[in-house]
Amino acid sequence: MDLANQLDRPSTPPPPPPPPLPISTPSSSAYPEPPPTPPTAPPPVYQTTRDQRLQAQTLHDIGLTYTQIRAHLGLTLRQIQYAIHHQLTPQKRPGRPSILTQEEVAEIIDWVCALKGNRRTPWAKIPIILELDVSYYAVRTALRKAGFSRRVARHKPPISERNRLVRLQWAIEHLNWTLDDWKKIL
Repeated sequence: MDLANQLDRPSTPPPPPPPPLPISTPSSSAYPEPPPTPPTAPPPVYQTTRDQRLQAQTLHDIGLTYTQIRAHLGLTLRQIQYAIHHQLTPQKRPGRPSILTQEEVAEIIDWVCALKGNRRTPWAKIPIILELDVSYYAVRTALRKAGFSRRVARHKPPISERNRLVRLQWAIEHLNWTLDDWKKIL
């Protein structure tokens, strides 16, 4: 190409100038502002309430799918699955049924509470004394469920004869004291 042809062609416009740098003022910091943080999703809820489980079951009963329930309630798929396949209120496992009837338990409690000596009887001897055909463990479980427990009895030291007489003498001396007399020593 010759020089004459290059001059006749229209030239491309020059690139735009770069944007001007911001002018720092005494109130602005030396660092640029960070970009705004994007909105975050709310933290996940790990436990559902009884009402949420009831809503999930009701929505499933009227024909909604798991994803529709999820969009409506905001629960995870696993929470919805659990709510649909389980009872609303978790039930305690019943365990093994008691060998003793309610009448037998009442009889044991009445016997234990009747006398001080009965309260101190070892639990293993109670079925033998009451002629019950149950083990020590059945009696122990029944009494524990009724609120009884075993403790070592405290021993109250006996009062000596001399100490008894001194206490009696003090009580006789102070028997007729008035309220004003008692206020003087306090």
